Amino acid sequence: MRPTAAQMAAALGLQPHAEGGFYLETYRAAQTLRTPRGERPAATAILFLVTAESASRLHRLTSDELWVYQGGLPLELVTIAPGGELQRRVLGDFEGEALLPQALVPAGSWQGARLAGGPHLPAELAWALVSCVVTPGFDFADFELGDREELLAEHPEHAALILALT
Repeated sequence: MRPTAAQMAAALGLQPHAEGGFYLETYRAAQTLRTPRGERPAATAILFLVTAESASRLHRLTSDELWVYQGGLPLELVTIAPGGELQRRVLGDFEGEALLPQALVPAGSWQGARLAGGPHLPAELAWALVSCVVTPGFDFADFELGDREELLAEHPEHAALILALT
């Protein structure tokens, strides 16, 4: 039987994330790098759970982030590059569909994620699990949550997406 999102979060020890979804840091490199923002670990990794009720809201990092699909429903990963180019990619492993096992979000791009469909399930059973690897490593000082009004002013051509993920 498929576990609920709450059961997955509890079993993996996940906590709510500022961007939405649930996470647990699983790796922080001992080696550090000097960045313009200070010392950072060479890399960090988390488990990240997106649910029907808790999408990953638009945010950006000052480091590259690699999303690696682990299981559940397909996940739509959206990015808005600094120049305004919108990219939509679907992570997943369902047979017969052109889904990606991983996708890179370049530093400085706005990013967000939400469930992309799959079998019809009650909301409590609808979730996707990914791993996210950030390099140089994640620090909340390098994290910016998108402001709806500012994003709408900067990228009015992406209004529907911004309204959905802020």
